[in-house]
Amino acid sequence: MTSEAGLYVHVPFCDKRCDYCDFVTFADRPDTIAPYLNALERELSFHSGTPIRTIFIGGGTPTALSPHQISRLMKSLRSTLDLSRLTEATVEANPESATTERLAAYRDGGINRLSIGLQTTNDETLKRLGRLHDFDGFLRAYRRARDIGFANVNIDLMFGLPGQTIADWRDTLSRVIDLGPDHVSAYALKVETGTRFFRDGVEADGDLQADMYLLASETLERAGFSHYEISNFCRPGRESLHNLRYWLNEDVIGIGVSAAGYRGGVRRKNTSKLQSYIERCLSGQLPEAEETALESNERGREDLMLRLRLRSGADASALRNAGVPNLDVFLSKGLADEVDGRFALRPAGWLLSNQLFQHLVS
Repeated sequence: MTSEAGLYVHVPFCDKRCDYCDFVTFADRPDTIAPYLNALERELSFHSGTPIRTIFIGGGTPTALSPHQISRLMKSLRSTLDLSRLTEATVEANPESATTERLAAYRDGGINRLSIGLQTTNDETLKRLGRLHDFDGFLRAYRRARDIGFANVNIDLMFGLPGQTIADWRDTLSRVIDLGPDHVSAYALKVETGTRFFRDGVEADGDLQADMYLLASETLERAGFSHYEISNFCRPGRESLHNLRYWLNEDVIGIGVSAAGYRGGVRRKNTSKLQSYIERCLSGQLPEAEETALESNERGREDLMLRLRLRSGADASALRNAGVPNLDVFLSKGLADEVDGRFALRPAGWLLSNQLFQHLVS
């Protein structure tokens, strides 16, 4: 297919797996990186010449690659795909591996947006998460990124963490605002099956998380950020263009082990088994494990659900025609607005949004 798309590339390698992480990642597997890059190149060849509007390289830890490996990956993207329409290219970075050489390799390869995982400014909480950096280490990485020319930087945060208090969270927000990032993502801790947190019996306090969420929204908006999506805040004009493709249900190609994509009305997900992914790609096979074609009515309902994640909202008539309940209740309780035919949730409404989402996906 030659219509334009976004591109997600999964780099599954980490120096250490965080205690809350349930992504497909692999620690201490440096011997696998070279064959994995070979496999990525083969999978990319299946999409040769495709016009790419946005790129997001995630993980895992993309900054776990060496500068040479980073340069190789970026060269493969440029030589295989049509990047003449590229508007945004993001890479995720962890502070402990975001060296000047690695960041420069991504910058020189065409990356123009950086997303750095901080989570919290409290060093004791970072240790409880199993993170390898402290706040000072993050500050060095952040300043390094600015110094070498990254003008668009996101900071990832988490709240509702073990031992974290409202005061801790307020302090984190204050320190992050003082740094002047262009974008902030803030996610509530979810304790997923199979993680160390799950095995250790860690539980999230939903009421505390709700309070922290509303505090983040109020604090960041007061500081000039727009709360434009459930978990995302930006300076004017600094929305994540790649993630907007997901929320607008636009085409995205997923490359790499476990990567998911949506193209031409079909959802695809690659195998989550690393060795299987490598072997299948290198033998010329597609590494897909799942493929689902959406009916037009499914696509329409999914469109509505995803747009409700955005502060710009969804078409109110379409929501009512889809039989979504409680819209007027949300409006009467001040949890949503209806302006110019669009129904848009407020932050307090997003806390209850599953009531609406579940109907749209049922």
